[in-house]
Amino acid sequence: MSTYLLTWNPNRGTRTDLALMAHRVREEGSALVRWSCGNTRRIEAGDRVFLLRQGAEPRGIVASGTVIEPPYEEVHWNEGASKPALYVDVKLDALLDPDLGDILPRELLEESPLSEMHWNARSSGTTIPAHVASALEEVWGQLLEGPPPQPTTTTGPSKLYEGAAYPVTLTGYERNRQARQECIEHYGASCFLCGLNFGEKYGPPGDGYIHVHHFAHLSEIDEPHEVDPIEDLRPVCPNCHAVIHRRSPLYTIEEMWQMLGST
Repeated sequence: MSTYLLTWNPNRGTRTDLALMAHRVREEGSALVRWSCGNTRRIEAGDRVFLLRQGAEPRGIVASGTVIEPPYEEVHWNEGASKPALYVDVKLDALLDPDLGDILPRELLEESPLSEMHWNARSSGTTIPAHVASALEEVWGQLLEGPPPQPTTTTGPSKLYEGAAYPVTLTGYERNRQARQECIEHYGASCFLCGLNFGEKYGPPGDGYIHVHHFAHLSEIDEPHEVDPIEDLRPVCPNCHAVIHRRSPLYTIEEMWQMLGST
């Protein structure tokens, strides 16, 4: 597992949903997000990422997560760009709202051993060296853990604490990009289950964005195998995709249709 730095400059980007996502992470424990990874194609599913806020104060680390979909091309986030951009799908496990609470300040990143990383990256996708990533995980975990709970003698509601970091071992499984593309070309970019089309819903920033679901859970097969883009894959939105994977064995297409009342 490698660790990468993603960047966010509020002065340049158009992201307006981070406050909502921060709330979702607090309430549900995680949230799925698509983020630009610059020109870096070597990122794999299971890799760790940290999000650095730049350009506007407060600056510093605001989020962490795990890559669930390796780099793929979609319409560039900058509407003036002529070429597509590379994105990764990330499952955020922590996202701090800079307007509501403390983040990991940029100044702290200048202290050893964190200072051994070049933090002034102009774009996403920079590799964080393993020893720096290890130190960052420790400091980040301490920040999320917050102050220890204090005993109380009042009869009011007690304060609850969470966010302590713990190690997670992940194994990534290679996806065939051509199979993904052929699936989308055949079925289109609308969700096969609920019909959501990101382009119709959000305009140009959402054009062509969609997950692709594998009927055969790759982690259960655990070996290279032939895939038929038409028979074995379906385009689904992130919400439906998340529900499919909430059970083992996975929910079938028919069961999902029943949930959605589409049959």
